[in-house]
Amino acid sequence: MTITPHDLLKEAFAKWIPRLGLAWYDLEVVYYDDPGEILQRFRQADNGGVVPAFVAANWMYADAKISVNLPAFDELDADKIEKIVVHELCHILVNEMREGELHHEERVVTGLTKAFFWVAAAEKDSHG
Repeated sequence: MTITPHDLLKEAFAKWIPRLGLAWYDLEVVYYDDPGEILQRFRQADNGGVVPAFVAANWMYADAKISVNLPAFDELDADKIEKIVVHELCHILVNEMREGELHHEERVVTGLTKAFFWVAAAEKDSHG
């Protein structure tokens, strides 16, 4: 049986949502694969590129929706897919601090993602 990027995404969300304390959120993950819809939903305003995923969160009500551009994951390995999932979940963690443009938030979320993976690697090394 072949493991698809969709399978890897679902596994990563299932693994990291509880690890990051987001299981109590009303969290929906929606997968898109229609090319027209992807261009409409995932296009970046500043450079015209297409993002692999994005989050719309409302910290006041503990709900969030993660939109996933499924074809963007076709050529990615499991580690890269998992890192993108954690990155997007971190946007939910810091959503309350969002003000204006996202440059600072992206930097914070990237740092948190790296930190979570460093901790996970250290735990794995300590357990053999």
